[in-house]
Amino acid sequence: MEFKSPYTSSMNDYKYFKEVVQEFGVVKEISCVFQVENLVFFENDINDYSYNFVAKSNDGNIMYLSNVNCGYGGEGPNTFRRILEYFGIDEELGHKIMWHRAVKLYFDENGKFKNYIVPEYFIDLNDTKNFIASTHIHFKALDKMFYIINPERFLNVLWSLLDNAKLYRIDYHLGENNELEQEYIKENPFIFERNIDLFDFEYGKDQKYRKQHIQAKQVNFICRGENYSVSLLVPNKIQLSFLESLFLYFKNDSYIMDHLETIRRYLIKPNIFEKVIYKEKIKTYLKGTIDLGQYDDM
Repeated sequence: MEFKSPYTSSMNDYKYFKEVVQEFGVVKEISCVFQVENLVFFENDINDYSYNFVAKSNDGNIMYLSNVNCGYGGEGPNTFRRILEYFGIDEELGHKIMWHRAVKLYFDENGKFKNYIVPEYFIDLNDTKNFIASTHIHFKALDKMFYIINPERFLNVLWSLLDNAKLYRIDYHLGENNELEQEYIKENPFIFERNIDLFDFEYGKDQKYRKQHIQAKQVNFICRGENYSVSLLVPNKIQLSFLESLFLYFKNDSYIMDHLETIRRYLIKPNIFEKVIYKEKIKTYLKGTIDLGQYDDM
């Protein structure tokens, strides 16, 4: 059975929690995140990724709370701490746990707290130090889909996402007549305007430099995984090189991990060959699917 709080405040979420917790049963696991997209890193068997707090019982019941979160000292995390205290965790430890921006707790068959983990990797899009990435990475909770605009500039983030996705297939379309994720493009025209503002922030208003670093305008790669999928919007002039880099990654080529910065610079400054390809063959395109079943040792 699923228990979903209909409220829009953590105070009312806590009241809802107290109303249903007996019917919910003996707690088995609790996941709490600052941003909902991080649930995909340690929750693969739930039906809704739009909540910050998810608890599971020994009987298979699931409780969702949208205003209970973690990672700072506000009302949401303190409500999270109160829930932890209800389940037997002392105030000092609860206070320590609530400051993590993504955390999962485990309980034994009797509901007694055992331990907790913080995922090795999670996305912190609201971190002011990560301003640039926050404008390039979007998450669609209902579809468990990440969208990354100009991923060549965030290869470390991209590889980490792909590592955790349990990939099984890649769809790609290079060039024109692209039909991949067209609904996303139609629904989010503002993202390209935001990227122009971003370039002004990052590089200044040098028109020549902005032209050299042209922004992507369509989804060219969809990396489909069991845990979640990743759609990539890549500029035309580097799509062939990017496809080549993906092949290296999927074959576990050590070069891709040992030379991230070199590859990043190479991709950001497209080579002459690709410039000629896209200039001379404006109406051509290349599309296909890569079945990753052949890389079972990934």
